[in-house]
Amino acid sequence: MKEKFILDACCGGRMFWQNKNHPNAVYQDIRKDVLPLKEQYGMNFSVEPDIIGDFRKMDFPDKSFKMVIFDPPHLMLNKTAWMAKKYGTIKDTDFEADLQAGFKECWRVLDDFGTLIFKWNDQSISIEKIKPFFPDEPIIFNRVGTKGKSTYWFVFMKIPSNEQLIALNQNSPTASSHSFGEHNMRSDKLARKGIITYGEK
Repeated sequence: MKEKFILDACCGGRMFWQNKNHPNAVYQDIRKDVLPLKEQYGMNFSVEPDIIGDFRKMDFPDKSFKMVIFDPPHLMLNKTAWMAKKYGTIKDTDFEADLQAGFKECWRVLDDFGTLIFKWNDQSISIEKIKPFFPDEPIIFNRVGTKGKSTYWFVFMKIPSNEQLIALNQNSPTASSHSFGEHNMRSDKLARKGIITYGEK
């Protein structure tokens, strides 16, 4: 799957995808549900993943993707409700454990220097209850709407620790006797830009 380096871990109806059949993406969901209004409204109203899978325990090897999109269910709805069929529901679930496991798995399958995009709506659950599960500090954050009716977007980058950067550099096929000094020069530049901090993991 070398040409498939983007993962949507719980794609649902692929609502915000510009290209809903992107050639480099794997669309995963725990369910397949061809909804009755697909003919009238199009792909947004049908859940048809490439792979049936659970974001809490995925079958992909470590560091399989350059980008992972994590847009889990966020509404407390009865399973028979139309909105639940469209977006999923967290009612009668251990959503905190599910999200914690989901973040862990998304981070695991994300490659070094890869990007994780997370989306949440706070209509049912405050974003403050979700932040403790974040795998790292987000690089970019945006909120659309008012409190209690807001959609949040977070972008994370999986930046290796200083020790991991050194190991990556030393194991590189192009590494030379000067590689360690070259790495230190790059680390100095990253530190000055605030991208990494010496001594932190």
